[in-house]
Amino acid sequence: MSVSRLEAIREAAQRLADRYRLGRDVFPRGRPEPVTDRVAPRWEATLYDLLSAYARQRQKQFNARVELPQRQVWSLVEAREALERLVGQVSDWIVLDSYLASYISQPAMRATVRASTLSATLEMVREGRLAIRQDRPFAPLWVRTASATPVGAEAGAIRDCAWASSL
Repeated sequence: MSVSRLEAIREAAQRLADRYRLGRDVFPRGRPEPVTDRVAPRWEATLYDLLSAYARQRQKQFNARVELPQRQVWSLVEAREALERLVGQVSDWIVLDSYLASYISQPAMRATVRASTLSATLEMVREGRLAIRQDRPFAPLWVRTASATPVGAEAGAIRDCAWASSL
């Protein structure tokens, strides 16, 4: 054998050795998946079966009860009574929120206490028993007894009453 032929055989052997090998570099997919026939299910039911299934579902819905928790609400009467006590105690301006702090025992009661108190306050201003003021929109609402209003002052005037929108 000549050297060039020996080199050619070595090169061919090296190329064969460098090829991807099954099981080491390349892995077979496995067996081909079988072809399955899709068979559409055939439902068999009588009218009685359908009506009894419908009746069972309706019975489940009929027996289900939903109970919502009762929401606590501060009524206008309670707000009016609290403001009546305020009328007898305060002659100078007081922030209404600071007075209401003792009535807001739970965070859920905050909105209902403010709304009821605002309605009761507006009624008492209309009756001439309270005077209210608010320095700017969304500022605290100040309240005092109307009899303590100096002559010439705006008794019962409501300016920019945006307090209710902060509920």
